[in-house]
Amino acid sequence: MHFVSRFIAGFIIGFLRVWQISLVTLAIVPLIAIAGGLYAYVTFGLIAKVRKSYLRAGEIAQEVRSYHIFITQLTFDNEYETKIYSHEKVEYLMLLYTKLKIMLSL
Repeated sequence: MHFVSRFIAGFIIGFLRVWQISLVTLAIVPLIAIAGGLYAYVTFGLIAKVRKSYLRAGEIAQEVRSYHIFITQLTFDNEYETKIYSHEKVEYLMLLYTKLKIMLSL
């Protein structure tokens, strides 16, 4: 509000002092307003495009992160299963050895 009142007061003082320059300024003000509106429109459009690109980049990063976690989990699952199955084999061999020992002792 302060700047608007200064603007109006400046025009009044300009009309009272040098009215020819005030008329030229008054003719240019709408062009300045149109240029400012066009600048704002283009700027907001570009900002919207940048936000969309950042949003898509974030989605891709999330997908990569999820994929990485999934692959890591699969790797750990495979290692876990490998270790479990290797123990099963050892236990099976121990059982077989024990049974053979019992059979031979009879």
